[in-house]
Amino acid sequence: LGFNAGPTSGVGISFRNHFPSRLSIQVALGVIRYKNDNDTLRTYFSFGTEVQYDLVRGQTTRFYAFPGFSYFYDGSDQNMYESPFRFGGGIGGEFKVQEALHIAFEGAFTFYNDGTIIPLPQASVHYYFY
Repeated sequence: LGFNAGPTSGVGISFRNHFPSRLSIQVALGVIRYKNDNDTLRTYFSFGTEVQYDLVRGQTTRFYAFPGFSYFYDGSDQNMYESPFRFGGGIGGEFKVQEALHIAFEGAFTFYNDGTIIPLPQASVHYYFY
């Protein structure tokens, strides 16, 4: 359980599960409701997921490749994002900070549904309940 921030796999509270194989799955969900300068109630919503395939896995680190997908929404009655759907892929590294606390950094080529492709970073922090 933790927090993920990235355009390819979403922004919000995230859950990551490592399977007995080299695969892991991560899901992120974030929702914030706020009033803007005009006192209009707006909603920010983000959902994303990624599948991670371990390339190298050690006791305190692991390096992986991943594809990811996300959807972003920001508005009151219509989405302010012109390209809310994003998908991409890249590589990442996860590092053990303390016994159950891990941080991860990723670099991904992010494809927006308007045709834009941008290399962007992502980061996450997770606490594992062993």
